[in-house]
Amino acid sequence: MPINVTSLTPREIEVFLCLADGMTYKGVARKLNISLSTVKKHIGSVILKLDAKNSVHALKKLYELGVFTTQETHADFLPFNGELQDINIS
Repeated sequence: MPINVTSLTPREIEVFLCLADGMTYKGVARKLNISLSTVKKHIGSVILKLDAKNSVHALKKLYELGVFTTQETHADFLPFNGELQDINIS
């Protein structure tokens, strides 16, 4: 099944940018001013969209797909502007 990263919402990307910076789920909720259950909902949605096993696997896939790079300071990109290239892999 091809993975289309353009289906990710800006908020889902924001949540994973925070996770990439090492934040806890509670930390993400505080930073983005959303509830813990909303953070978990976004994480679950990304896991499904990327056909990942868990949030760590989803984050790994986001790096592999080039959505994030290790050179970035992710907190500098919040809020995410929502522009992603269409990347499909089989």
